[in-house]
Amino acid sequence: MVHNSRRMRISLVFATFLFVVSSHAQVNDVCDDALPLTVDASCIQVTTELLNATESLPPILCNGYTSSAANDAWFTFTALGPYTRLRTGGTSLDLVLEAFSGGCGVLTSEGCSDAFPINGTEELQIATVPGNSYHVRVYAWNYAIPPTNQEMWICALPGTPPPVNDLCASITPVPLAPGDGLQFSGTTVGATITNDYVQSSPLNWAGPCVWHAFELQGCVSSLSVAYCGTSPTFQNTFVVLALSCPADSLRYAVNWDQVSCSEPNVTFRMDTLQAGTYWLPVLWDQAAANGPYQIEVSTVACPVGVGELSGQDMVVAGQWDPTSSSYLLRLNAPSTGGEVRCMDLLGRELARQVWPAGSTEVSLRLPRIGAQGVHLIQFRDAQRDLVLRLVAW
Repeated sequence: MVHNSRRMRISLVFATFLFVVSSHAQVNDVCDDALPLTVDASCIQVTTELLNATESLPPILCNGYTSSAANDAWFTFTALGPYTRLRTGGTSLDLVLEAFSGGCGVLTSEGCSDAFPINGTEELQIATVPGNSYHVRVYAWNYAIPPTNQEMWICALPGTPPPVNDLCASITPVPLAPGDGLQFSGTTVGATITNDYVQSSPLNWAGPCVWHAFELQGCVSSLSVAYCGTSPTFQNTFVVLALSCPADSLRYAVNWDQVSCSEPNVTFRMDTLQAGTYWLPVLWDQAAANGPYQIEVSTVACPVGVGELSGQDMVVAGQWDPTSSSYLLRLNAPSTGGEVRCMDLLGRELARQVWPAGSTEVSLRLPRIGAQGVHLIQFRDAQRDLVLRLVAW
């Protein structure tokens, strides 16, 4: 889950549109004709048009999105140092950026960026070998109505060594006793997406992050994570904890706000966490979470008698029923009286229903959000607080 008013891409394609409207060939339409970039800290921009670009490689899944076409332009650079940062933008374009090592016939993808909508600036840092050549391709999302202005720019800059906590696997979890707290600090500058998420993770679309981790030594009835004191303020943050490294299964916040801190930084909260290891991802966002940060984690110990929770307590049974627009949810043990609700990945509530005491089944009427949607199902009663992921139906 990411707190941010990011775009929602809705592809309502009623016809096939081609960007090729002129007989003039794209100068850098294939890898062998890539335009050279100069690696320089001043961001020496090379501009080109995508108007007559054609597709040389299929579109890729990047940050959770895949365009229906990839009419691409190509660039190349020679690395000066161990890291190189690429930056691209276009006033009317929603761009996808991908970098490659190897020659044109044996390209190996080194990463991609597709984090921003139209008029956004995509940025990608990759590890490079000084003196080696690399290739870059850029293409625009294939919207139903293509923009008339398809000019784009790109530059290559010396990169920044990644922070020491760039890889979740390099983090040693810090012990955290129920009722105690922790403080973390660091920077997101230079973060990479290397081994951050598994391919199926709901966070895979979000971009690079850095990591912290703690070893919870007992049950807590609540846990809060506050970015108070972070300056400039972070306006885009994850509001989740990862249950694995790289991130796959997640625990989602029950709420968040930007008023608990004295400045408009984010604070998010979770209910009932059991003993175990939790990873805290800190998102890098060039425009909204770029620089040093401070984080305070605080907990409240569980009262005596709260039992262990298990995802096995709840299963999703049956198929989508188009007549009733509902799913059957079945609890392995009777409810003690609670509620079930459906949320999207931003925590927005889509449906809510009472789950009567003593009942093991309830039908929840759910809205449909398209074939690529992912929903979160939360069940809460006196003994359980479960959040499970329900992939699109």
